[in-house]
Amino acid sequence: MEDFDEQCTQCGAASPRFGPPRTHLIRRNPDNYDRLNIRVLRWPAKIFERRLRLTANIQARCGKLLLAALLLSLPGVGLAQITEYATPSPFSQPQSITAGPDGALWFMEVHAKIGRSTVSGSITEYTLPGTLPVACGTAFANAITTGPDGALWFLCAGYVARMTTAGTVTNSYVLPSLLSGANSIVTGPDGALWFTENISGKIGRITTGGSITEYTTGALGAPIGIVVGPDNALWFTAGSSIARITTAGTITNSYATPTANSSPAAIVTGPDGALWFVEENSSKVGRMTTSGSFTEYTIPTANSDPLAIVVGGDGALWFTELSTSKIGRVTTAGVFTEYGTPTGASQPFGIAAGADGNLWFTEFAASQIARATPPVTTPPTGPAPTPLPPSVTLALIGLVGLTLLELSRRRRSAA
Repeated sequence: MEDFDEQCTQCGAASPRFGPPRTHLIRRNPDNYDRLNIRVLRWPAKIFERRLRLTANIQARCGKLLLAALLLSLPGVGLAQITEYATPSPFSQPQSITAGPDGALWFMEVHAKIGRSTVSGSITEYTLPGTLPVACGTAFANAITTGPDGALWFLCAGYVARMTTAGTVTNSYVLPSLLSGANSIVTGPDGALWFTENISGKIGRITTGGSITEYTTGALGAPIGIVVGPDNALWFTAGSSIARITTAGTITNSYATPTANSSPAAIVTGPDGALWFVEENSSKVGRMTTSGSFTEYTIPTANSDPLAIVVGGDGALWFTELSTSKIGRVTTAGVFTEYGTPTGASQPFGIAAGADGNLWFTEFAASQIARATPPVTTPPTGPAPTPLPPSVTLALIGLVGLTLLELSRRRRSAA
């Protein structure tokens, strides 16, 4: 039999000198010896149960950190971190966003303001002067980009205007068609600004001196996005087609997307030299070579309503999903990852690559600007890191699995 030198605090029964303390331990009695052994045999299970409960508590409080640590221990896996910043105006409804020449992010707000955010999230708003439409963007799409002269150029209803990085609007020009639905704007290879007119069905060109020329898209329909292609021509989306226009204003080619009624919207030149675009109606990301060869990739979340797309510093394509409040990332091989915004129903709208290497996007419904830090998916330069032994990785996976099972059991018990 065992030696006892402690008494149970509840009943006065003795506890063993070595081994676990016992609650209501039976007194020394030969008749109870079997029961004593049962208690001793159950001790390792109790220790495991206590550790499991502790792990469950840690998981409940720090679950995201635990899972992140596990995921980051596996090769080729990373997480994106999203930080949100509210605009000074509570109902700003920000839309288009671009990286400015000063290293800040500049964006359009619906209610006649342009915002500027530093990479640390400090936001300043500039009210547009009375010479521009009071409700800039309320009824018409708008956009902003960095011009060839180091200033910001933006579209507001039927106007094209210029703003310095000090927030001063120096010039504004009325388009020939005031109700043009000016939509997207980009600096062209010829040193002029090129833009789309969704309502009037035209492609516009304006020099930094304010000289405007318009080109009709004809049967192609309403143009939406526009970008400088790898061939130094302008490529734009219209209807369910991707079309090419030279700097002389000649539309040379147009290619229909494989998916009918896809409604391609924003378009960019990818790191692979192809054109990448989002299909708003079909919830796809498309890729097209300059010779018209298409590949379409379906976004994992259906009815995501993708609007904007940009090339990230990580060499992937990043896009916004208006209807699902997510931003998406797709590699040039067509591999998707989606990230939900911290604020629900935020409606991500425009997106841009910042000078800090992060992705910046607007949240229309939440009236916020958000920063997404791309996941680290490749090892740093230098000696290759030593991978975790398989036994350690399996142990981590087992720990997470046991933790989740325990949490599930507790929820069912509580229910």
